Amino acid sequence: MTIEEIEALRPRKAVLYLRVSSKKQTETAVDIDKDGNSIATQRDICGQKAVAVNADIVEEFVEPGVSAQTIEKRPVFQALLKFLQEHRDVDYVIVYARSRAFRNFTDAAITRRHLDKLGVRLLSAREDFGEGTYAEAMEAVTDIMNQVQN
Repeated sequence: MTIEEIEALRPRKAVLYLRVSSKKQTETAVDIDKDGNSIATQRDICGQKAVAVNADIVEEFVEPGVSAQTIEKRPVFQALLKFLQEHRDVDYVIVYARSRAFRNFTDAAITRRHLDKLGVRLLSAREDFGEGTYAEAMEAVTDIMNQVQN
């Protein structure tokens, strides 16, 4: 077995970022609404994504009922970024959907650049764009649409 093959089998490390904007969303799970995005629903779906990418969840960052429209106004998101600086062995940040992390294209682009420098990849559990140039373009379009809807 080559070093590359052994490395490919190594479990990855992931952190979860779970966020809802309002008390109502906190209580809306999939048993009530098929698109429910309560913290519990997000945790479950993000956990499934971690299993799919062979990642152990090493930390969870929960920001319930925070409607802040920018990442600067989210203390838990800022704590996540600090955690990643201090724990350079994390491979992924898993979010339920990109709209849970970013409400505008600028925040998404700034975060992507920051994560790229750390060697961390952001994964959306609900949106699988794949990898490569077209995937990056679809992520950007999604972030722009989230901004328009916001």
